[in-house]
Amino acid sequence: MEQPPGSWIHDRSILSGDPASSSAACIGTASARWSLPADTTFTVTLEGGRQIAARAGEPLMNSLERQGIVLPARCRTGECSLCRTRLVSGQVYQPPGVKLRKSDRRFGYIHPGLAYPITDVELWVRTQSEACAARSRRVLTATADLLG
Repeated sequence: MEQPPGSWIHDRSILSGDPASSSAACIGTASARWSLPADTTFTVTLEGGRQIAARAGEPLMNSLERQGIVLPARCRTGECSLCRTRLVSGQVYQPPGVKLRKSDRRFGYIHPGLAYPITDVELWVRTQSEACAARSRRVLTATADLLG
C-alpha cells in the first residue's frame, strides 16, 4: 500500500467529513491541492470531547493506539473493515487503493489504519472492547431466542 513520503505529503484528492462537500458525503474535490510537512500535528476530537494529537505523516490508528484507544483491526490496511470509523468533520488523506465500500464513502467512514490527517478532525470510534461487548450481546440474545 502506498504511504506518504517521509518529509512531505502531497496529493490532489482528499476525503472530507463534511457531507455538504459532495454528493458522496466524504469525497473532496479532485482539484483540491495541498502539501504539508509530515510532522505537522493536528487535533483529533473523539465522541465525548476527548482530544488527542495526531501527526500528518502517520496513520490515525497509530495516534489513537498511542493514547490507549484500541480499535478492532485484523489487517491494518482497511480490507477487513473492522476499524471502520466515522469521520464527522475535517479531512484525511487515504492512499489510492484503500478498500472503502461505496456505503462507507457515502456515510463518511474511513479506515484509520490508512488515514492520515491533513486538518483537525472529529471521529466517532468504536473501540475493541465496545466491539467485543456488542458481539457478546448478540450471542446472548441469539442464545436466549433459541432457548426461549
